[in-house]
Amino acid sequence: MKRQYYAIKDNLAETYMMPILFENENTALRWFSGVVNSETENKIIYDNPGDYELWKLASFDNQSGEMTAMLEKIATGLSVKKGV
Repeated sequence: MKRQYYAIKDNLAETYMMPILFENENTALRWFSGVVNSETENKIIYDNPGDYELWKLASFDNQSGEMTAMLEKIATGLSVKKGV
């Protein structure tokens, strides 16, 4: 089964956070939206959604062990922020 690695990019710091493996883009977006919209989970991202983006970094096949690099922006913090 292929899964994908995603990471949040901090544009102000010009760095990516630790990658996380998700089943698909929908589950990664659900998680990212939760992070952006939860003041208690990560106040810095909650207060500054314009500084953050969700990126797909790689695809991983857990049967063959093959990893394929990719770099694709999936969403911005502002695009998933509720009430903006």
